[in-house]
Amino acid sequence: MTITYIKTELAPADNQLAAYLYFTSDTPVSYSYTVTKRTTSPTSVDFTYTSDLIYGVTQTIKIPVIGLYAQYANSVQVVFKDDTGTEVFNQPFIISTEDQEYDTSVIFHLDIEQTDPALFTSVWGNSWLMESTGRGYDQNGDLRFNFLSVYHLQPLRIHNGYLYTGSDEDMAWYGRRFFKIDIMGNVVLEFDMRDADGNHYANTHDVVWDSAGDIYMFGTDSPNRLTNTMAQDALVLKFNDQTGK
Repeated sequence: MTITYIKTELAPADNQLAAYLYFTSDTPVSYSYTVTKRTTSPTSVDFTYTSDLIYGVTQTIKIPVIGLYAQYANSVQVVFKDDTGTEVFNQPFIISTEDQEYDTSVIFHLDIEQTDPALFTSVWGNSWLMESTGRGYDQNGDLRFNFLSVYHLQPLRIHNGYLYTGSDEDMAWYGRRFFKIDIMGNVVLEFDMRDADGNHYANTHDVVWDSAGDIYMFGTDSPNRLTNTMAQDALVLKFNDQTGK
């Protein structure tokens, strides 16, 4: 059995603290990886991800690694198992973010007060506190996720591994743009936030999903505010989560 490392691609999309690791294998395999906790803090934590996908021998294995530390030479332990669950590969790789440039507003560490450490750890677990600006912090307060694009304090929700957030970018309407984004920072789709007359929906909030996977939110049907036309408030908007329509 031969598993071959091909290359590393750092920050291939909008999340600076992510990378792709590329491999090939001559037998079907699944993978897991651990971004090892940083050595510069005694309370830092590992981030571990396990995939349940089995990759065939004709596929290039493209591992999306998230949870890297900023300004750090990250050690990422990659493990492959064959289709019987037997470990066949276990090797560390260094992914450095030391040469990256960050926005001056980025905070790299938060001091988090843990009044109940046991409960805090069990609830937080292998997850992050996500800000609406697209920055994520682990339970140690370390930055582990950072969007290059700044989404301006619009409703941020996470659903089925995707981030949903928006930005008021057409200020004549105060019009909302709303996006579905994957963990690497790729925009999967942009929702169609205009009505039949071309007016923008704005002030969207309270994003929820139904059992069929459709997405609902409250919003305002907002004409160009440079004109004298009136807005219609408190609409319930329904979208297809796969098309954004």
